[in-house]
Parts: sequence; C-alpha cells; structure tokens
Amino acid sequence: MSKSKSTLASFERYCVRHPHERFWQALRNWSGYGFIYASNIPPGELHTESEAEFINTFSLEGGGKAGWSWQCNQCGSNEFSPAVSEDDLKDDAMSCTNCGGTEFHKVMIW
Repeated sequence: MSKSKSTLASFERYCVRHPHERFWQALRNWSGYGFIYASNIPPGELHTESEAEFINTFSLEGGGKAGWSWQCNQCGSNEFSPAVSEDDLKDDAMSCTNCGGTEFHKVMIW
C-alpha cells in the first residue's frame, strides 16, 4: 500500500470511529493540528495574512466551500463577486450600492 493510500485509510478509520465529528473537525483532530485555515486567494495574490483572507475550517460543514467577495471599505457591504477584477474597481467606475463608496478589499465568505 502506498503512503498516500495508508494515510487516507488511517483518516477513514478515524472518521468511522468518530461519526459525530464534522469533516473539517475530524481532519483537524486526526491530523493533530490545532487549526486548519483555507483561502481561495492564490498565495501569490495574498496581500496580508489577515483574517479577511483566511477562514478557520473548524466550523465548515463537510464539502463546504469558501469563496471571496469585494467588500466596501466605507460601510462593510459585500458588493462584488470575484468576476469583478481589481482593475475594474480601480477606475472608480463601480461603486457600492449601499453607500456609494469606491474603495474595496477582498474578504472570505462562506
């Protein structure tokens, strides 16, 4: 058995023995890591290591997917999906529908 298969088999056995744990909770407990964070922002595009760019997977349900949105700097409203590029936002052509603000930053949503 390859190392990958034996590692997966070990995790599967853990899940069978702990059916009350959610997927991410089980992965954290099985792996021995206190925290497992996720981000949909590629490492090369991370601007800071703020909580806005990472989510703690502990409270995610199995198969849950995180995403991100553009959030207004002025009022905190989540306004635009990842389909809107940073360049689109830089030319002030787009504004917050809530307050009219024109400055945004990326935030994780789930």
